[in-house]
Amino acid sequence: MYDRLLPPNCLHIATCFNAIGFLSCRPIDRLPGYILPNGPSGIRGVGTVSEAERTLFADQASHDVESFLRARAIELVFGGKLLLQVFGAGDVKR
Repeated sequence: MYDRLLPPNCLHIATCFNAIGFLSCRPIDRLPGYILPNGPSGIRGVGTVSEAERTLFADQASHDVESFLRARAIELVFGGKLLLQVFGAGDVKR
C-alpha cells in the first residue's frame, strides 16, 4: 500500500480504511512483529519504548504516510478524491 498499485491517472476515487495505521516495517528490532506507529503501550502489557525509540516509530510513520500519499497522487486523475480513514490513539485512559 505504500508503493504505487495502479497505473498513473487511472482512478477517480481511492479509499483506504485502517491500512496506513500499520507501519511498512519495524522501526526497532527488539519488538518483532510490532508495527503500530505509536509504539507499544505499557498499559496493554506488550512492552514499552524509550522516547528515542518512540521518535523512530514517529519518523517511520511520517515516511510511510508521505509514501502512501505520493503513490495515490500519481494514481488519481486530476481532481480525483481520496477517502482515508484510520484508527488513532490519544492520552485519554479508559
